[in-house]
Amino acid sequence: MNSKDIRGMASVEAAVILPAIFLVVCLIIIGARLYWAKAQLADAVSAGARAASGQCASCVDPRVRQVVESDLATSGSSCRNLKVWTDSADGFVRASASCQIDMTQIGGPRLTLTQTAREKIDSFRSSTCEC
Repeated sequence: MNSKDIRGMASVEAAVILPAIFLVVCLIIIGARLYWAKAQLADAVSAGARAASGQCASCVDPRVRQVVESDLATSGSSCRNLKVWTDSADGFVRASASCQIDMTQIGGPRLTLTQTAREKIDSFRSSTCEC
């Protein structure tokens, strides 16, 4: 093979390999952002359930919402359209939250994440309600 036969091969290789490398980098970034957002939401919901486990029944919902919103704001989360709901039956506080993560800026989809945490209700909690 002489030098005339391979002239321009580097350009062809670059044209094939560079988009593939770019795609892999984008997938890694999307995966990392998704993992980070899911971890932040899980931590916030867990903190909300833990904080509400010592509250009286009428204070559970507002306490969980307050803690989840505060925790997500403090961590700099990219969660949007946050929805929080609770259930305090059977001696446990179950806190759940869902939010949307917008990854369209980097070519990804808009995803909805949902996390649930469960904590045993404190049997020694105060009998007076002060939310």
